[in-house]
Amino acid sequence: MPAPVILFVYKRPDHTRKAIASLQQCHLAEETPLYVFSDGAKKQEDEAAMQEVRTFLDTVGGFAKVEVIRRKANVGLAFNIIEGVSQVMEQYGRAIVIEDDLIFSLHFLQYMNGALDHYQHQPEIFAITGYNPAMKFPSYYHKKVYLNYRSSSWGWATWANRWASIDWEVKDFASFVSDKQQQKLFNRPGEDMSDMLIRQMQGEINSWSIRFSYAQFKHQAYAIYPVRSLVANIGTDGSGTHSGTTNRYAVNLAPDEDISFPEHLQVDENIIRTFRKFYRFSLKKKVRKMLMSVVKNNIAYEKKCKF
Repeated sequence: MPAPVILFVYKRPDHTRKAIASLQQCHLAEETPLYVFSDGAKKQEDEAAMQEVRTFLDTVGGFAKVEVIRRKANVGLAFNIIEGVSQVMEQYGRAIVIEDDLIFSLHFLQYMNGALDHYQHQPEIFAITGYNPAMKFPSYYHKKVYLNYRSSSWGWATWANRWASIDWEVKDFASFVSDKQQQKLFNRPGEDMSDMLIRQMQGEINSWSIRFSYAQFKHQAYAIYPVRSLVANIGTDGSGTHSGTTNRYAVNLAPDEDISFPEHLQVDENIIRTFRKFYRFSLKKKVRKMLMSVVKNNIAYEKKCKF
């Protein structure tokens, strides 16, 4: 049986319809169990849209089974994903995870299941990713997948043993935040990595994915990426709780084709340098970060002077 797909939804009925319609068209869909975790309304004004999503979910078919888990209260995306994935992993040992703002290539499920089968006994592979930015690859690179130091939350998969190894509390954060060399290594696939982890641990954001990528980093492991994206994100239209409006990550979906999985992959640093550009801080954000740092230092100095 193919790996189960876990879908997380909230209050975007139009996006949810498109995501499920796209998934239904994928090869292997009729053989795939679908688990949908629907978060409860955070605010009264979200209730109607949340209920519209749930009403639609009652009509969904086209899969081996459909099970909808309705949260009685709003638990937030991070908790919903950590708890939901853990629950399904206990039964299946592996899972494919998507959210309500994604659409897929017809070959998405075949690629995910093929990679899960092929790399399951290679502990250095921590995750499988379906999304890849629209980037230019070196002319010498002819493989259809590559290794990356970070994972992506836009259509991904992993195994129960990798998932169980994640320290969601990031107990070694104190040593990490004082070690510039570790931060530099963590930032290899994007200068946003350490910044996101620090913000997570300071309580400024609530992200499961940066903690997932940090666990991958601590295990000196990699994610498998397709050269051509099998996932497109339609939620960068300002409709999401955690996303703004941008065309920066737009892609054309890969054609319906078989993807082979090489036995021995190595990181290509030229590819990583190209990839890194998509996660480079803008000048505006760099200036804002610098100003925030100055303000924090001034506040700390003033507090020190009072004593």
